Amino acid sequence: MFDPVAGASAQLNELTGEDRRGWSAAARSARVRALAALHDRVGAELLAEVAEWDEGKDWALDGQLSAPAWLAWQAPVTKTVGG
Repeated sequence: MFDPVAGASAQLNELTGEDRRGWSAAARSARVRALAALHDRVGAELLAEVAEWDEGKDWALDGQLSAPAWLAWQAPVTKTVGG
Protein backbone atom coordinates (compact mmCIF):
# COMPACT_ATOMS: atom_id res chain seq x y z
CA MET A 1 0.00 0.00 0.00
CA PHE A 2 1.33 3.43 -0.96
CA ASP A 3 1.80 5.84 1.94
CA PRO A 4 1.43 9.40 0.62
CA VAL A 5 3.17 10.89 3.67
CA ALA A 6 6.20 8.64 3.18
CA GLY A 7 6.22 9.54 -0.50
CA ALA A 8 6.06 13.26 0.26
CA SER A 9 8.88 12.88 2.80
CA ALA A 10 11.05 11.19 0.18
CA GLN A 11 10.33 14.00 -2.27
CA LEU A 12 11.19 16.59 0.38
CA ASN A 13 14.54 14.87 0.89
CA GLU A 14 15.24 15.45 -2.80
CA LEU A 15 14.15 19.07 -2.50
CA THR A 16 16.49 19.63 0.44
CA GLY A 17 19.49 18.55 -1.62
CA GLU A 18 18.52 20.55 -4.70
CA ASP A 19 21.22 22.84 -6.11
CA ARG A 20 19.59 26.20 -6.83
CA ARG A 21 22.76 28.26 -7.26
CA GLY A 22 22.22 28.91 -10.97
CA TRP A 23 18.52 29.72 -10.73
CA SER A 24 17.16 33.01 -11.98
CA ALA A 25 15.29 35.40 -9.70
CA ALA A 26 12.04 34.42 -11.46
CA ALA A 27 12.69 30.73 -10.83
CA ARG A 28 13.43 31.36 -7.15
CA SER A 29 10.26 33.46 -6.83
CA ALA A 30 8.23 30.69 -8.47
CA ARG A 31 9.72 28.16 -6.03
CA VAL A 32 8.83 30.37 -3.04
CA ARG A 33 5.22 30.63 -4.29
CA ALA A 34 5.01 26.89 -4.85
CA LEU A 35 6.46 26.06 -1.43
CA ALA A 36 4.13 28.55 0.29
CA ALA A 37 1.14 26.87 -1.39
CA LEU A 38 2.44 23.44 -0.40
CA HIS A 39 2.93 24.62 3.18
CA ASP A 40 -0.68 25.78 3.27
CA ARG A 41 -1.97 22.45 1.93
CA VAL A 42 0.10 20.40 4.38
CA GLY A 43 -1.13 22.58 7.24
CA ALA A 44 -4.74 22.02 6.19
CA GLU A 45 -4.20 18.24 6.02
CA LEU A 46 -2.58 18.29 9.45
CA LEU A 47 -5.51 20.18 10.96
CA ALA A 48 -8.02 17.76 9.41
CA GLU A 49 -6.08 14.74 10.68
CA VAL A 50 -5.63 16.20 14.17
CA ALA A 51 -9.39 16.86 14.36
CA GLU A 52 -10.21 13.22 13.59
CA TRP A 53 -7.43 11.96 15.86
CA ASP A 54 -8.62 14.15 18.73
CA GLU A 55 -12.27 13.22 18.21
CA GLY A 56 -11.31 9.55 18.57
CA LYS A 57 -9.19 10.36 21.63
CA ASP A 58 -6.39 8.44 19.95
CA TRP A 59 -3.86 10.28 22.12
CA ALA A 60 -5.09 8.23 25.11
CA LEU A 61 -3.54 5.08 23.60
CA ASP A 62 -0.15 6.43 24.70
CA GLY A 63 -1.35 7.13 28.24
CA GLN A 64 -1.76 10.86 27.74
CA LEU A 65 -4.63 12.72 29.38
CA SER A 66 -5.24 15.20 26.56
CA ALA A 67 -4.45 16.01 22.96
CA PRO A 68 -2.30 19.03 23.92
CA ALA A 69 -0.25 16.85 26.28
CA TRP A 70 0.32 14.26 23.54
CA LEU A 71 1.21 16.92 20.98
CA ALA A 72 3.68 18.58 23.36
CA TRP A 73 5.29 15.17 23.92
CA GLN A 74 5.28 13.79 20.35
CA ALA A 75 5.02 16.79 18.03
CA PRO A 76 6.52 19.79 19.77
CA VAL A 77 6.00 23.09 18.02
CA THR A 78 7.39 26.51 18.61
CA LYS A 79 5.45 28.32 21.31
CA THR A 80 3.71 31.49 20.16
CA VAL A 81 4.68 34.50 22.19
CA GLY A 82 1.72 36.75 22.98
CA GLY A 83 2.08 40.49 22.81
